Amino acid sequence: MLKDSRWWIEQLEAWSNKGVSGIEYPIVSAEELLSNPESICMMASDASGTDGFGYYWGNIDSDDFSVYAKRWGGKYEFVSSHTGELQALRHFLEFKFDKGSKVLIWITDCLSAMFTVNKGRCREESGLRVLEDILQMCDDYKVQLLALWVPRDNNTISDYLSHLCVILNRSEYQGRSLRDLQVSESKRAEGRREEGYERSETGLSSVSELVYTPGMEFIPKDFYV
Repeated sequence: MLKDSRWWIEQLEAWSNKGVSGIEYPIVSAEELLSNPESICMMASDASGTDGFGYYWGNIDSDDFSVYAKRWGGKYEFVSSHTGELQALRHFLEFKFDKGSKVLIWITDCLSAMFTVNKGRCREESGLRVLEDILQMCDDYKVQLLALWVPRDNNTISDYLSHLCVILNRSEYQGRSLRDLQVSESKRAEGRREEGYERSETGLSSVSELVYTPGMEFIPKDFYV
C-alpha cells in the first residue's frame, strides 16, 4: 500500500509540474494494429513443477516461432504453479522480448496467472514479486500486456518445452524455429528408438506428435478489432 501510494504521489507531482511522467503509453487504434501486425507480439508458455519452463513467440502473422526452454535454477526457482507461470513471462520480457512491439499477448493454461496479470495484483507473495517485475518492464518498454487463457490441451507445445531441458540433459535450449526443433527432436527420437526408448517424460516420443498451429490459430485474429 505504501509503495503504491508513493508511486501515485510521484506520478501526480510529475503530471502537475511537467505534464508528463515518462511512462505514458501511446494510444493505439485497432486500425493501426491491423496495418502493422509486427507491433503485436504473441507468446505462449508453460511451467513444470519438476523440470522447468518453456515458451515460444513471434508476431501475430508469423507462420513459425522462436522457442526457448530452461531448467529451474538460480533466479528462476520453482515455488508454485502460479508463480512458475509468471516466471516464464518475466524471463521472456527480460531476455527475449522485442522492445519495438506495442502489444504483448501472453497465452497461458494457468487461469490464476491470467487473472493476476490482467488484474495487476495477486495474494501470493512470491507471485506478487514476480508480477511487480513484469509490470515494471511493461512500463519501461511501454507495451500493453494482455493475458489469455487456453485449455491445457491447446498448450501442448509449451508443455513439451517445459520438460525439454530435462529430456536433453542441459540447462537451457533456444532455437529460431519450431520446425528446427521438430527436425532435431525427430533425429533424437530415432536414436532413442534404436536404444529401445519409446516415449519421453511428457508422453510424447517427439515434438512432431504435437499439433502445430501456424499463427496460433486458436486465437481469433480479429479479437482486437
